[in-house]
Amino acid sequence: MGNTSRNSLPYPSINDAPDVPAWVKNLADGTDAKLPYVSTSTPAHSRNLLWYNPDTRVAQISDGTAWYAIGPTEWTTYTPTWTTSGTQPALGNGQLGGSWQRFGRTIIARGALLAGSTTTFGTGAFRFALPAAAATPTPSFPGFPIWVGSAYAFDNGNTNRMGVCRVEAGGTYVTITSETVAQWDSTIPMTWANGDHITWQITYVPSV
Repeated sequence: MGNTSRNSLPYPSINDAPDVPAWVKNLADGTDAKLPYVSTSTPAHSRNLLWYNPDTRVAQISDGTAWYAIGPTEWTTYTPTWTTSGTQPALGNGQLGGSWQRFGRTIIARGALLAGSTTTFGTGAFRFALPAAAATPTPSFPGFPIWVGSAYAFDNGNTNRMGVCRVEAGGTYVTITSETVAQWDSTIPMTWANGDHITWQITYVPSV
């Protein structure tokens, strides 16, 4: 038997004994192994095997040991832990939530904080945890190796404020700054109070 150069599909050679059923079966088996595997159960790893899960509507490819999404995954909810660089905040009766989506090696993460009447804001820069640690941006470029996204704050009954969220190479959390002020904290870009909220979103490549 011979094999095609591109997909290694078997075909009979001139010296093979005639056996059409076996030839057809070998070709069918070889072709079947190259087609996407459709199942809600995770198949065994095989390099370059395509797997589509109809429950999650996600297509993945195996490198022989791990699965990688080759299209956008469904949004997954998570709670982005809220901390600060100093005295820690307390959510109290506020609300905190987030979600993330993966597209191949890229993650889109977003989060929101709504302050309640018993929320305290700690001291130091606000930090919101990512669903996965960030990789170093590549190819390298001048300046700081960071990932950059956007942020929005609503000063309840007062004004809207815009910011930039950032994640350093290897970072596990988002911090937020505005153009002319330092990192957002308990008094920046305003003194936070009941009903104020933050929304942020960033696109980055995870370290794994």
